[in-house]
Amino acid sequence: MIKKVLPHILKASKKIIKHHKKLSDVEITSKDGQGVLTQADLESEKILLAGLKKEFPLDEVLSEEQFYFNKESINEFSTKKLWLVDPIDGTNNFLSGFDHFAISIGYIENGHLKFGAVYQPLRSRLYWAMDREGAFFQDLSSSKRKRALRGPNLKKKKNELSLITSMCKLIKNKDKLDHLYQFNEQVRSVRRLGSAALDLCFVADGIFDGFYDNGLMPWDIAAGAIIAREAGLETQNYNKASFDLFGHGIIAARKKDIKLFKSILDN
Repeated sequence: MIKKVLPHILKASKKIIKHHKKLSDVEITSKDGQGVLTQADLESEKILLAGLKKEFPLDEVLSEEQFYFNKESINEFSTKKLWLVDPIDGTNNFLSGFDHFAISIGYIENGHLKFGAVYQPLRSRLYWAMDREGAFFQDLSSSKRKRALRGPNLKKKKNELSLITSMCKLIKNKDKLDHLYQFNEQVRSVRRLGSAALDLCFVADGIFDGFYDNGLMPWDIAAGAIIAREAGLETQNYNKASFDLFGHGIIAARKKDIKLFKSILDN
């Protein structure tokens, strides 16, 4: 599946990079409290949707910007064969010149995550996973072959953990501030970089030890969630032991660390 999707990801990436080189000229629109939208988001989305329609003409597609403009309900989409597309996950980072943003594409079949790909345009870094086939990373700017993702170091203790969250506007959400404070008291550090898709990939790659956040949309986390899962991590919602892409919040961590997350996030 990655072979069919990747050419369209790379084509969209070229468009994003072109805009990134002229950030002062990029058109920006506010999405009424739902973040910002740029010309680069729209052009990337157009390429990705056309590519998916060509490769998988019978499948449905749920894409961030299309969803916003059409004012659709997520409940209107079937999860029988559904693609979830975020043309630029981390638009604020993109606009700031910070390279922590990515194209994110996930695929659900009969309600279950089956495939995910996350691509970091400015660094040519590709993460992807297939259900029961593992998660992988490849630097497309070099001749290095793909390598399997294995998740964080299993020997780390609680106070050595480095966690990551993508949450925004903490001051407006007291619960998130409380969670951040409690985690920061119990682990080595908590970081916030602003792209859930990449953050989940970094946990899958062992750069961070766990990820948590709520209020995210399915296209934000679909690809990252299966990549984390296939790297050997547990993925759960805040309020239950299983993981539902449309459920409340997401936790991705080693099985032995889930208890720490639950003890804080359930409060």
